[in-house]
Amino acid sequence: EDRGGYRPSDCFETFPFPAATFSQKAAIRAQAQALDDHRKARLALHPDLGMTDLYNVLERLRAGEALSDKEQDIHDRGLVSLLKKLHDELDERVAAAYGWTVALPVQTLLGNLMALNEQRAAGERKDIVQWLRPAYQNPGSVVQEGLGLDVAAVPVAAEQILAFPARLAEQSRVVRQLLRTAARPLTAQQVARSFKGVGEGRAEELLETLVFLGQAREVPAHGGYTA
Repeated sequence: EDRGGYRPSDCFETFPFPAATFSQKAAIRAQAQALDDHRKARLALHPDLGMTDLYNVLERLRAGEALSDKEQDIHDRGLVSLLKKLHDELDERVAAAYGWTVALPVQTLLGNLMALNEQRAAGERKDIVQWLRPAYQNPGSVVQEGLGLDVAAVPVAAEQILAFPARLAEQSRVVRQLLRTAARPLTAQQVARSFKGVGEGRAEELLETLVFLGQAREVPAHGGYTA
């Protein structure tokens, strides 16, 4: 082909993802899930529609172009205006994690990403690496707990303390998300301190439930849980 190719080693592994806070990660994850749920629901309801159909119409909407009768049908059945809204909101949350705004021109955003990539590369040359998931990417960096040292717990930053959902299903979901994004296994006390109004006993019950369901596992060596 005469088009450029996609190589994960060049396009993904070196991509400068934002240094997002836990609350920002949770917000981005929730929005992405809502987007994915919407697409799956529309395609399941209308098997003759395809993902390409939806996004071709979405591009027409973004360009402000008039839709043909066929495109209008795809728009109506695929709820493409809602798809656009979900994407716009996801863009806003990702931009906020970078400290930018979606109002910036595309070329400016690309320039910012290039500059951030160069900054990260310069840091890595000095062995300063910003791991996205340290427990998987660099297991040796995980700090072990339970070494018999009497060290005071590090307080959780205010921006990381989230409201706790009322429904059990949502409670389990946010606790699992916390475990998945943590750099190391978490104790029930650490989980409880990450949410408002959650006691250690309640956190322990949820962790044990997740383990029973196969959605988390206990790590005795660290005295905590991970997903």
